[in-house]
Amino acid sequence: TNRQWEDTMDSEGLIRLSRRPAGGWPRRFDDVDRDKIEFKSRSYLQVTGMFTLWVGWYGFNAGSTLSMTFPGPLLAATVAWNTTLACAGGCIGAFLFNVGFQWQLSVETLCNGALSGLVAITGACDVATPSASLGIGLTAGLIIFPLSNKFM
Repeated sequence: TNRQWEDTMDSEGLIRLSRRPAGGWPRRFDDVDRDKIEFKSRSYLQVTGMFTLWVGWYGFNAGSTLSMTFPGPLLAATVAWNTTLACAGGCIGAFLFNVGFQWQLSVETLCNGALSGLVAITGACDVATPSASLGIGLTAGLIIFPLSNKFM
């Protein structure tokens, strides 16, 4: 046959691809120019991913209360508020690091600072006070993230 694809059933009944296109499958990393375009840094994608993770963190942290009878909703609201404050604190800490030590503003560092605030508050989001949550996020964005980034 002259078809590029041919579906066949193997002995276990699974459909598999049995023929390759003429010349073989194109390799993904063979074209240097295409790789430069594909792997170019795009800040808007990183910001979109950061916001996606942030929203998911609410489901993880606040959803871990596992109860919507009193006092569950109050605890879930406190956890969500502490998560928000820590994330904002991480972003502010990364901003202070950028301005204070690098003398430039980087969207990538701000996003990573916000995510470091989310990671830092996860263990204590139900017991921390709002001011402690902000401090935890600020510490994560200002100290922990830059140090971990430097040594990796």
